[in-house]
Amino acid sequence: MHTRVPGSRQAESPYEEVVMGKIKGKADKITGKTKEELGSATGDKSMEMKGKAKKVKGHAEDTASDAAAKMRRMADKDH
Repeated sequence: MHTRVPGSRQAESPYEEVVMGKIKGKADKITGKTKEELGSATGDKSMEMKGKAKKVKGHAEDTASDAAAKMRRMADKDH
């Protein structure tokens, strides 16, 4: 079940969904790195840990998008 974020739009094609996943993954990695560095610079361990978690989430989203793209390419070759 997909949850729709207010102000966002749904992907119109499976490929667009993969691209949107890659973009979300990159955005999470950037946000995470920023929070991690800000937390480190200010001594805020909580923010630093939240940043690290956000980076991990971004890497997972990126990896999932890569896997989905590979699966779609394999499916396209079969047809």
